[in-house]
Amino acid sequence: MMPDRVPISSIPSHVGQTHECDPAKFVLICKPALPKMMGTLHPAGSLYEKPVNTELAKAQHESFREKMESHGVSVLEVGDILRYDTDDNINARIALE
Repeated sequence: MMPDRVPISSIPSHVGQTHECDPAKFVLICKPALPKMMGTLHPAGSLYEKPVNTELAKAQHESFREKMESHGVSVLEVGDILRYDTDDNINARIALE
């Protein structure tokens, strides 16, 4: 069973880590999606030897996220942070658009 996702409002105003070897507490990720992967679809259009399997990349990304969460890491999506408070706060919505 997948743990509940961390609500953005529960994140302290200052998070960080002193050293790269410190255990991660919060991780910011960006879910793979077609617009971000356009350069990987054709080998001549990127630095990859062959096209990237986007469905496999999405599955691996979700598996990686679940593994981090199973180890107690709070994982946040970039899109969730950008959309934070836009349902209730018109100024937040205007700033995002």
